[in-house]
Formats: sequence, structure tokens, C-alpha cells
Amino acid sequence: MNYLLCAIFFEDPVETLIDEIEKLRTIFSEKNIRVKIFILVRPGTKHSPNKHLNEDFPGSEQEVIKIFNEPELYSVELNQAIQDNSCKWMLMTHEKERVQSEKYFVLLSHINTGYEIIILGRKVSENNENKIEKLNNKHDLASIFARMVFPDVYSPLSEDFLINTEVLHQVSLDVKPNLLLEILAKGHWRRVLDIPYIHGQETYKKLHFVRIGEIAVRILKFFIYSLHHHDSRIWIESIYAIKFIIVGLSGVILNMGLLFALTEYAGVYYLYSSILAIEASILNNFFWNEVWTFKKKESTLVGIWWKRLVSYHIFSIVGIVLNITLLYILTEKFGVYYLISNIIGILAVFLWNYLINRRVTWRSI
Repeated sequence: MNYLLCAIFFEDPVETLIDEIEKLRTIFSEKNIRVKIFILVRPGTKHSPNKHLNEDFPGSEQEVIKIFNEPELYSVELNQAIQDNSCKWMLMTHEKERVQSEKYFVLLSHINTGYEIIILGRKVSENNENKIEKLNNKHDLASIFARMVFPDVYSPLSEDFLINTEVLHQVSLDVKPNLLLEILAKGHWRRVLDIPYIHGQETYKKLHFVRIGEIAVRILKFFIYSLHHHDSRIWIESIYAIKFIIVGLSGVILNMGLLFALTEYAGVYYLYSSILAIEASILNNFFWNEVWTFKKKESTLVGIWWKRLVSYHIFSIVGIVLNITLLYILTEKFGVYYLISNIIGILAVFLWNYLINRRVTWRSI
């Protein structure tokens, strides 16, 4: 029997946990969904789980309700429910005090749209649902850092999301804050949807830089995990980046060789040779990224090849301008040795080229 697994963490003590549970029961009964509701509350709160409270919800064929105040037990039960194939979908939310019904309806409305992960994470303007507001806090820095690892995902640190549990086949989760980041790293997903949403309360909490460091450490652990799990998404993203670097190096070799050959042997003026060499390296890089680096993504790529070629050209030219600008500023304004300035510029341009092309030119749908 297939259930929907609904996992909720209540951050603050609620006055009437039973009322909030009844609200959840109403949401799922209206949708005629069999559901397992797992609720984690802080230990020691007024409504921490006890024998009486759990006996109020003994469960039935239509629903199973469990309440926890021990994160370890909550984690064990959650993993078991995911792996025993009784739950096809898992809906996870973070509630401060009260259940926000609208979030559940928005997520559930996308359950059969072909996406494996649906994220309710963007903060948008009330006047324009497609305009993303810039989050003016340190959490946004953490989110930007995480997006460097998963360019297809705009909100990798969201706490409200819906996933198809098939992407977690034989994956054991360590249920901690920012669980979505772990799911993105260890899961076997291909299609993700970020839903613009006006949150009734502040979803993102301000984070100190030490917290950003903790997220960086977790990502590093996920990279280590991927060395033994080549079907994990973070391994796939790592391979994309490595191939992109190799292709970039081949472009540098072609650029230098063609520049030398045209100038020294064909007698072409060196600036004209440089233009031809740059164009040849751009075409070379695009071709190999198209047929090799991102070949596995061919069935889900957006647009047709010539549009991707135009896109790649534009971003490459921007990258060249960025490299020259950094070289000039670091050398002339800050007195950095020009070769070191050039290395910094090359690294910055690589990040720019990879992230923007991975996000736009070779993005998934």
C-alpha cells in the first residue's frame, strides 16, 4: 500500500499540537491521500511526545501518525519508511509554530508533473511571482555556495520540499538541518522544480559564517561519499566539472598553438591571429562539451544546439573581458605580480564559465 510520507519538524513549542495534527489530517483527507505523518518536536517542550499523546492517534489503513522528541529515533523511522517501499513520495516541511496549509497544497499540486524533487524555496515579490527577491542575509551566501555544486537547483537549502523516494533507493539519510542538501548530493535524481512562493513567515534563518563553514564541510563529506557511490548526483556533477576542465585545457592548447602558427608561419598580424585563435578555441570547447561533457544530459537539454552555441559564445566573451579586467585591477591597483593576477583571473573565469553555462547553456528541464 502506497502512502505519502509527511515529515515535519516543529521548531518552537506549539500551544496545541493535537490541533495542528488535525489540520494536517484535514489537508490529506481532502486530497484522499494515504499518509504517514512523522512529527519531530524539541525535547522537553510542553507537547513532547508521551504515551497519552501517541495513543490519541493509533493509526489506520488511511493514515499513520507518529510523534518523536528524539532525533535519532526519528531518523531511523524516516529511513525505514523510505526504504520499505511503502511511501512513494516524501513531503518534508519545517514549521515554526503552526502548520501553513497553503504550502502543502502547493507542493501536492505538482506531485504528478514528472519532477522527482519539488522545492518550495524561492522568496518572491508579492507583485511579481517570477521576480526573485535578493535575500539580504548570510544564508544567501550559503545558498550561493551550495548552488555552485548543484547549478540546476536554485534553493538547495530549502526546508520545504517534496521528493519521489525512488531517488533515495539504497540511500541512508542522516536527518539533520538542511536535509535537502544531503538528498541532492546522495540521491539519483534528474529533474527538479523550484516553485516561486510567497512565504507567510521567514523560511530562511540568518546564518553566521561559521554555519556556512559547516555547510562547506558537509559538501566535502558528500564528495568523499561519492567516491564510493558513483550513481550519486554529486559524483555526476563532479564528473561534469572535471570534463569541463579537460575541455578548457584543450582549448588553451589549441589557442596557443594556432596563435603561434598563424603569426610565425602564416605571417598574420598577431592581434588578428589572436582573434582567430580565440574563436577556434571557443568552437572547440563548445563541440567537446556538447558531445562529451554533457552528453548524458542530451535527452533533457533545453533548446537546440545553435542556441547553445550562441549562449556559449556570449558567456565566453564575457569571461574574456572578466579575465582582462581582473588582470588589470589586481596588477595595476593592488600591485599583484601579473602572472599571479592572470592565474586568479583564469580561476575566476573558469568558475564563471562553468557555473553560468551549466546553469543556462546546458541546463536540465
